[in-house]
Amino acid sequence: MDRHKKRKRTDNGGDRSRHERESSVKANTVVSKPPPPSEAEVNEFFAILRRMNVAVKYLQKNAQIGEVEDSHKRVDLDLNTLPEGGD
Repeated sequence: MDRHKKRKRTDNGGDRSRHERESSVKANTVVSKPPPPSEAEVNEFFAILRRMNVAVKYLQKNAQIGEVEDSHKRVDLDLNTLPEGGD
């Protein structure tokens, strides 16, 4: 019967699980820091944040208007177009 057989640990850790082996390897490796982002990447990130902020304000404004008018119109918002105020 297989359930009565026990695996014995060896001195070199031969029966360690894959997770235990990877953890010990990761603990011994040196992790280098990624290079800092470029100016263009930072500008693009903040442009995306601004667009998201405009979209949230637009949706909040339309939600308030919708509550007052009690209408159930669908609002389409294209995040790939520039807002009227423009970036």
